[in-house]
Amino acid sequence: MAKRKRQAQRQTGIQKTENFPANNMNEKMLTSIITNALLEYDKRKEQEAQEKAETEQASFTQRVGYKDYSAEKQPKRIIKSFFNRAKVFFNILFMRSRNIKGTRATFLLIKMFTYIAFWLASISLFCASLFFIACVPLQYILTNVTPMSWYGSCMLVLVAFITFIFAQLFRMAKIEIDKLNDFNLIFGLFTSILSIFSVIIAIIAIVK
Repeated sequence: MAKRKRQAQRQTGIQKTENFPANNMNEKMLTSIITNALLEYDKRKEQEAQEKAETEQASFTQRVGYKDYSAEKQPKRIIKSFFNRAKVFFNILFMRSRNIKGTRATFLLIKMFTYIAFWLASISLFCASLFFIACVPLQYILTNVTPMSWYGSCMLVLVAFITFIFAQLFRMAKIEIDKLNDFNLIFGLFTSILSIFSVIIAIIAIVK
């Protein structure tokens, strides 16, 4: 009786050992199938978004009357392109409400204000870094200014270097914003900028 139990336990253990690689393979196959399905869904979603954007762009260019004269020869191409762009500009300014679809104008305005904010931040920080650097030699040139200690001069150079790094980062962000077409991301950046400005104005009001 004891021998039969031992044999049965051995057989069960052998079956479990044999079934383990098969179960492991099934899990790997299932994981691979799910991963491929998710990748295919993301790819299809991205393709649909791209097709939708192309359709909206084609519809917009048709509504404003834009035409491509790149196949024309000079100087006819320049003349036709100039008058067509003038016509497009006029149609955009005085577009009828029934022809206005989507959020193109809103997107462009938010993108423009965000771009200007990052451009101003970049220019301001760059000018500040130049000012900090110029203060180091000027303190020894100007007679009515008491020079700082060597430690203070080193700290001023460090602050100028950090300011210059942030100026370059804002410059890069400005270029990236100009290439962005994601409305949600740009709108999030725009609201963040407005929040920062509101905090700064509140601090100035409290200090005054």
